Amino acid sequence: MLYKRLRRFFAPLVNTPLHPQWLLAREKLATQTTVRQWAHGNVIDIGCGNRWLSDVIMDGNYIGLDYPPTVAQGYPGRPDVFGDAASLPFQDSMADTVLLMDVLEHLRFPDVAIHEAARILTPTGHLILQVPFMYPVHDAPNDFHRWTREGLHLLLEQHALKIIEETAYGNPAETSAALGAIALAKSGLNTVSQRRISMVLMPFMVVLIPFVNVAGWLLGKASPADTFMPLGYRLVAQKAQ
Repeated sequence: MLYKRLRRFFAPLVNTPLHPQWLLAREKLATQTTVRQWAHGNVIDIGCGNRWLSDVIMDGNYIGLDYPPTVAQGYPGRPDVFGDAASLPFQDSMADTVLLMDVLEHLRFPDVAIHEAARILTPTGHLILQVPFMYPVHDAPNDFHRWTREGLHLLLEQHALKIIEETAYGNPAETSAALGAIALAKSGLNTVSQRRISMVLMPFMVVLIPFVNVAGWLLGKASPADTFMPLGYRLVAQKAQ
């Protein structure tokens, strides 16, 4: 309950360095740009959540799909269709675009989900996929997987999908700072919820978060591009011809 209250309190600050996930939130614009560029026609958003991508689609018929038990647990789902990513309720080759945005890591059988995505794609359709790499466990117990770049390539190639655009977001400085800020916030929350004596350090932790965020951002800007430890990956793929 305390966690949910604090999350609601800090939500309006997500686009400022005061929020522990500020560096991740900055990537949202790049995600929107990719989706706006590639998504068209019949767009199936698997694990649509609060449908935030529906406002990004400029040329398409958006259909949001989510899993009934997930929505029943209180997640902010507003799907057009209830369904399972491992058995999509759509005909073969009916989707021009399939979105799997920060969803694949939560699926017990991601290989089956990619197979299903490929099945419903038209021959010229696009799969837009985003997954975390160096990111804490979240939405437990439904957080199962992390992939390297090579692992993603292998996963898609096994289903005759060819990657045509890929981005590793977050250089080492940004990734370290993002993880540090999140760790400070989680540690502070733990001390308060467990009423430990160390909760007196909570104000110090809160002050440190924007400092860590800004330092990581500045170091990232000053550093050369490096995919050594990204926060995650964003890919666009199509069926191999």
